[in-house]
Amino acid sequence: MDNADQIRASILGVLIKDARIHAGRSIDEIAQALGLSVDEFEQIEKGEAFPDMPFLEALSMYLHVPFEQFWGEQTLGGYPVGDFEELIANRRGSIGNQIKTLRENGGKSVEDLAKAMKIDTEELVQIESGETSVSISMAEKIARALSISVKELQESASDSPLFLHEQEQKLLKQIREMPEEMRAFVVMPINQPYLQMAMKLSKMEVNRMRDFAEDILEITL
Repeated sequence: MDNADQIRASILGVLIKDARIHAGRSIDEIAQALGLSVDEFEQIEKGEAFPDMPFLEALSMYLHVPFEQFWGEQTLGGYPVGDFEELIANRRGSIGNQIKTLRENGGKSVEDLAKAMKIDTEELVQIESGETSVSISMAEKIARALSISVKELQESASDSPLFLHEQEQKLLKQIREMPEEMRAFVVMPINQPYLQMAMKLSKMEVNRMRDFAEDILEITL
């Protein structure tokens, strides 16, 4: 490789490594999934080898990132998936705390809720402390006993990986459900001023919006 190619390969290696870590994938996993040896993939991440286009396309799908991510120089940033074992352990504790908070807000004692669920009080204490994990079945029992939705048991902090993941998935779902022409319009950066105007209009009172529309008509006539 000449000097320019070497620089580009190094940048690409950094971007690939960043995307892999962001997705919580190991080198072994990717190498096995995409048909390379571990050594071959390590060479790519180190900038010592150039992957071909089909490989990068497959890698972008495997890591759930846009293909153009490997075309520029900007790392992903944002939230990494991180350690799933740690994430699960933390979530067991936070779900337990959420159950305790909802129970107390509902004016129920541990004994009241355990009785309504037809389980031992000690079992509920262990759930609230995070010592015992909550199955889907148990979550449904708790939700019924507290007259809430299962979703409320899943509420998490707005900066948590789970919350950000859920927000991202909802956004992607909404975009996929848009008519194709609208989707194309929304994603074009040049159309951002129109979207900003639409946001402002959505917050206007009806009378102000009517006046605004009449002003536009007068200008165009």
